[in-house]
Amino acid sequence: MRILLLVGTVATLTACNNSKVLTPTGAYTVTTMAETVYTGTISDAVEGTGSIDALISTSGESVGGTWDESFTGQKPTTRFINGTLNGSSYSATVSDCVPGSSQPCTSTCRLTFSGSLTSGMMSGSYAEAPDASCPTARHGTIDTTTR
Repeated sequence: MRILLLVGTVATLTACNNSKVLTPTGAYTVTTMAETVYTGTISDAVEGTGSIDALISTSGESVGGTWDESFTGQKPTTRFINGTLNGSSYSATVSDCVPGSSQPCTSTCRLTFSGSLTSGMMSGSYAEAPDASCPTARHGTIDTTTR
């Protein structure tokens, strides 16, 4: 893939510059983010049993994405999960705020997640972060597999 991009770049630069051949001076690297959809059950101390879909992307050391949970009789909620992976051990924060966004977010409710994440499954437990102020003290577990 990198060779094709490099050859295509040289060909384009050569064609645009008529007869002058331009030679690239540095390496051109394309970074891809692997995305995986995990789906399964969530068991929450406040809301009960429901379903969860998580779209997780990996970029360097950052592992995160969306956490969509739904419970019977409740409006589905999208949260954001972001953390680090050490082998298959995944530690993350689940929040109503988009990580790294320049948009202001006033939510003070965050959950900590600790569990396992592999290419085929994500499971573990979550609880209200120690310094968070959630309306209810949520905690529970998730158990998912890839779609």
